[in-house]
Amino acid sequence: MKKQHGPAFVRCLIPMTECPSCHGTGLIRGVFHQLECIGCHSSGLVHAETLEPLLIEDLVVQLGLKVRNLTSQIK
Repeated sequence: MKKQHGPAFVRCLIPMTECPSCHGTGLIRGVFHQLECIGCHSSGLVHAETLEPLLIEDLVVQLGLKVRNLTSQIK
């Protein structure tokens, strides 16, 4: 195990998959209305290996990295 002090110098993509609770929509259908999915913080994405929701701060960074990667692939 390598010792590490402080945050990582380089952010890497965390493998994400669709939330099993809401099937990637971010909303759960109630009887008369839609509710926010608590399994994924209404993002529709969870960690691919553990199926746990990402922290909001990590989710914002991961989605930004994913958008930048996709736009560079399009160009």
